[in-house]
Amino acid sequence: MIYNGGYTSFYDNASLTTGIVLIEGNEVTVEGDAVYFDYEYVPYDFEDKSSLRMGNVYIEDNMLNSTKNSCGIYIEYYEEEVGGMYDNALAHLPNFTIAGNTIYSSGYGIYVYSYENPYEMHDNASIYFGDFNIDDNTIYSGGGGVCFYYYSFCYYNYDNSVAEIGNISITNNEIHSTGWSGITVYYEDLGEDINDNSKLLVGNVGIHGNEVDCSYGIIVQSYTNAYDSTTVEIGYVNFTENEIRNCTDYGIYLDYYADASQSSTISIERSLIKDNTIDNCSKGIYVYCDIGNDTDAIAEIGRTYIMGDIISNCSYGIYINEDTNHTTITGNTIFDNGIGIYVWGGYAGNYENTD
Repeated sequence: MIYNGGYTSFYDNASLTTGIVLIEGNEVTVEGDAVYFDYEYVPYDFEDKSSLRMGNVYIEDNMLNSTKNSCGIYIEYYEEEVGGMYDNALAHLPNFTIAGNTIYSSGYGIYVYSYENPYEMHDNASIYFGDFNIDDNTIYSGGGGVCFYYYSFCYYNYDNSVAEIGNISITNNEIHSTGWSGITVYYEDLGEDINDNSKLLVGNVGIHGNEVDCSYGIIVQSYTNAYDSTTVEIGYVNFTENEIRNCTDYGIYLDYYADASQSSTISIERSLIKDNTIDNCSKGIYVYCDIGNDTDAIAEIGRTYIMGDIISNCSYGIYINEDTNHTTITGNTIFDNGIGIYVWGGYAGNYENTD
């Protein structure tokens, strides 16, 4: 276990830089999480232009075996204990590289979790939750394979604060999961409590070249709120060249919800689903979008492109749900499905394909 904690006050231009962490070439068998990072009070009570920069973390070429419903690798930003920053304070949390590991886990293979963070950010403070590069791992899990779960991100953030989620890259992994999805990136209630002129930036998500054999294949969900004159900017999502087979439910699941209130702005970049092979799933590709805004607010989303995919032996090859009228479907090979392409326009009394 790696524990980063301890309440420390920084002020009057204080600064701290930490070195890298390398976990390499180990064999771990444990009744619990094989590798566990806990960020608690990191940072907290930073003010007066104080700064923290944490070195990168490398978890590479390990054999990890976890039991008792635990994770192979668990990275936790502890509830309401990452933040506490004021007066132009700055923090950069670690970038993670997780590569070349073999993981047997009764729970999640790799699990990244944050709840109600960053907490209490104001007076031009800014924080960066680092990038993640997850590459060339082999995972056998009883839960999900790789899961990012950011819940109520930005909590009690106001007065020109800036919070940023780094890029997520998940590439060339082999994932077998009996209990949940192969890959999940789940942003639940982004911008839960940002106010004034604060800003939230969410990096790009790239999911490429993975082999997935799970209950669900690959899930990306984003539920976003903005208030006052705040700004939320969400990067692009790419699903490319993945092989997804034998899912009892969705192969690829893409779901956006956004609600911009008062004079806020939400912008979401385009999505690309390209050159994937999806076989023997319930719905091969599922896309849903629900975007709304007040009269003086702005909510925008880029197009979703579904192209060059090979989809077979599914109940639905491609399922486009209501309000998803920004979707282009071209150049796919779709065969031996119950329904090839299904477009649902919504239900308003009698059926109306409003899109």
